[in-house]
Amino acid sequence: MSYADFRASSLPSSSSHGFGSPVTQRTSVPPPQPAPTSNIEDRLLNELLVAPGRECLPKLSPYREPDTSWFRERNRNLICKSILKCFHTLLEVPYPTYAHVPLEIQKMWLRSFAQEWNWDPAITSQVRSAFDLQARKQYKSHMTEWKKNWRLKKGKPLGLNLGVWEGLQVYWQLDATASIAATNSSNRRSQRGGKGQAIHNGGAKTIEEREIEMTAERGGVPPDWLELMRDMHTNKQTGEVQDPVAREMLATLTRLKEGKEAQLQQSQLGGNDGSTASNVLSREEINQMVLEHVPVKKGRRYGLGRISEGISTSSSQSSFVQDMERMKAELVKEQAFRKALEEQLRNVTNFISNLYPSQFSATQSQTDSVTQSPDDHVSQ
Repeated sequence: MSYADFRASSLPSSSSHGFGSPVTQRTSVPPPQPAPTSNIEDRLLNELLVAPGRECLPKLSPYREPDTSWFRERNRNLICKSILKCFHTLLEVPYPTYAHVPLEIQKMWLRSFAQEWNWDPAITSQVRSAFDLQARKQYKSHMTEWKKNWRLKKGKPLGLNLGVWEGLQVYWQLDATASIAATNSSNRRSQRGGKGQAIHNGGAKTIEEREIEMTAERGGVPPDWLELMRDMHTNKQTGEVQDPVAREMLATLTRLKEGKEAQLQQSQLGGNDGSTASNVLSREEINQMVLEHVPVKKGRRYGLGRISEGISTSSSQSSFVQDMERMKAELVKEQAFRKALEEQLRNVTNFISNLYPSQFSATQSQTDSVTQSPDDHVSQ
C-alpha cells in the first residue's frame, strides 16, 4: 500500500480541515463528529480563562515570576504530562504528524490543557505558540515510542483510541513511511563532514532550565549565551568540550569576544580623556554577537536551540519582574499614606466641629465633599 492509498482509505481528503475521520479498511470505528471551528474554540478558551475559581490552578508566565511555570523552563515535566494526556484521551484520528492535525483540533487540545493550567488572557498568543512547539515535539517523540512498542508487540498505549492505534499500524507499514524513517535515521547518524555524530552534555535538562539554574548560582545574574553554550557542551567530569562542532564554534566566538574587548581597551587608551568606561562586553553585546555568528538551521541556532527566540532575554525578564515588584511596593506605600492623610483630616474636622459647632454645621456638607476620596466619587 502506498501513502496515497493510506490517505484515501484511512483519512479523508486533505481539502476538508487537513484530515478527517478515520474510516480504515481494517477498523470499524465510527467517524467522529465534525470538530468545532477555530473561532468557536477561541471563544470557548477565552470564556474558560475568565471563569471564576481558576485562581487555584498552577499559573503559566514567560516572565519567570515567583510561583509560576513555563514551557521548557519551570515544572516542565508537569506541563508535558498535561499535553500527553491530550494525545491519549482526545486523539481520535491517526494523524501521522502534528502538522497533519487540523487547527481546530490543536485549539481544542489547548483548551483541554487550560483546564489544568491558568494564565493571563493577555498572553494567550504566547501560550499558544509555546504549546504548539512543545506539542509538536512530544507528538513526534511519542509516535516514535508507540512505533517501537508496536514492533515489540507491547500492545496499545493506555487510554489511546483503538481505532487510532490500528490506523497508525497501517501507516507504519507503508513503503513511504519506511523510506522516511530510513532517511531520518541516516540524518541522525550523520558524521557532519568527518566530525562525527553530535555529542550532548546537557543531560535531561533543557537549555532554558540550565539558564535558570546558572542565574540562581550567580546570585540572580543571568549568564550570557556564550557562557551558556560552553556550560551545556562541557563534559562535567573532564571539563572538556567533546563535540567538535561546538568546540570550533566556541573557540571562534571567544576570539571575537576577546578581539572586541581589546579594541575597547585600545580606544580608551588612545582617547586619554580620563574615561572610566568598561572594556568588557556587556551581556547584551555578547548575546548580539552570538546571534550574528551562530547560524540558524531548521529554526534553531546550534548550541542554543530556540532560547534566542524568546520575547525578551533573561535580563529583561528579570527587570520586568523587578519593575512589577517595585510598582506594587510603591502602590502599597501610596495607599498607606493616603489612608493616614484621610485619618488626619477626619481628626482635624472633628476637633473643629467640637470647638465651633454652630459655625461648622453650616459648612459640614462642603467639608464632607472635600474629604471624600476620588474612589468614592467614582463608585457613586
